[in-house]
Amino acid sequence: MSEGRRGQGRSWVDGPLPEGVAALALRRQAKPVAETYRALVRWLYGGAQARDLIALAGLHDRLPSELALLRQGCAKSRVSAIVTARAMVARLFASSPERQQLDGQQTSSRAPDSPRRSAVAAGFDALTKSLSLGEALRHISPWPSWHPRGSDPVDVALSENFRVLAEALARVPELIEVADALGNVEGASRQTLAAASGRGEVVGVTLSGDVAQSLPSDRALLGDDQTEDLFYARAIERRLLCFEERGSTPEPQQASRSGPAILCVDTSGSMRGPLETLAKATLCAIARRLLAEGRAVDVVLFGGRDALARHRFRPGVVDPQALLAVMMTSFYGGTDLDAPLLSALGSRAGALAGADIVLITDGLGRLRPDTIAALRAAQSKGMQLVTTLVGRHGRWLEDLSDVCYVASAHDRGLPSLNAVIG
Repeated sequence: MSEGRRGQGRSWVDGPLPEGVAALALRRQAKPVAETYRALVRWLYGGAQARDLIALAGLHDRLPSELALLRQGCAKSRVSAIVTARAMVARLFASSPERQQLDGQQTSSRAPDSPRRSAVAAGFDALTKSLSLGEALRHISPWPSWHPRGSDPVDVALSENFRVLAEALARVPELIEVADALGNVEGASRQTLAAASGRGEVVGVTLSGDVAQSLPSDRALLGDDQTEDLFYARAIERRLLCFEERGSTPEPQQASRSGPAILCVDTSGSMRGPLETLAKATLCAIARRLLAEGRAVDVVLFGGRDALARHRFRPGVVDPQALLAVMMTSFYGGTDLDAPLLSALGSRAGALAGADIVLITDGLGRLRPDTIAALRAAQSKGMQLVTTLVGRHGRWLEDLSDVCYVASAHDRGLPSLNAVIG
């Protein structure tokens, strides 16, 4: 490979080592660890030749097929290349040279390539996890596409922040739960519309469990005994490719609102578990709709006193780091409902007309009289308070809210969610 082509990847491949690899380099010989890691990343990403893997002590020569499969899985994905390389290097250099030599002598009669095969196996496990992470993030994304102008912002953002990457990988199961809950929320909304308006115009393709609406490409799986189970598994997981229809009867909507929206999401201790999953899926569903309409979305995550985090989603600006921060922030303390609402009012003090504050909570808490007075004053200027209760408490918020919805963590979602904000 020419020096010029190698230089294209140096901005991220040859940058600082990830924390885990850097710590390993401190315990072992730094140069071999760094060279092995960077050679692997370049190879897996697709920007290096086999001769660049000399640092791997014959890994490519002994296991060419396995490594080729890994490379195919990681191709052009920074996250997958980084995660896979980290896992492989950690396994290759996990023990001291003396211990590695002893292990090799003890197992040479059965598996002379055991350390290398173990590293490759670790690489496949890491690759699977990184692909699950990417799928979950793209599913919950409030933006229409992760790929503006052919780039991949989620890959770039995660590869440039290794700490966020490590935390995100640790939260893959939770992210997938949110993605599944989001599918239920949006699916319930579409089902309500279909029931009211009947079949209509096909407007796109979506992931769903609706067998009747599934694409021929997926239904073809039913024609082979070896793939029939895969079809039903996808249906159960609501991951069939299905036609998305728009009903011929117009959906009833409220008068259009064009102001900003502030989504206040409860992440206190009482929300831990399914309630928080439903709350964040609802957040994603609302944000997706608002951003598509060109409205800015502020997200305020809150817990107990002084536990407040704010993030902003802007139309047309894909920001996966902000999305990850929202998904991974949970305070799990007490519940202070006053602080987020007052913060939301303060941030839009001069633009309350047409603005919406959306409170997503289980309702376990109280509001001070001055907070209630501030909300009433803002409502008189055109601000709308929309409350979504996750759980079976907080009905006291109905009298204060312009619109109030109730959903249990065991529900399929919010059937009328699309009518929350017209």
